[in-house]
Order: sequence, then structure tokens, then C-alpha cells
Amino acid sequence: MIFLTSQVLSYNTYFVLICHCITVI
Repeated sequence: MIFLTSQVLSYNTYFVLICHCITVI
């Protein structure tokens, strides 16, 4: 279960990073 939460958090961080890059561009 902790692993699953870690996966979700990692995915969320990745998504935010993508959005940030799109905003910059």
C-alpha cells in the first residue's frame, strides 16, 4: 500500500513537471 502511494505521488510530480514545461513553452 505504501508502494502504491509512492507510485501515485511520483506520477503526480511527473504530471506537475509536464504542466510546468507546457506553461513555460
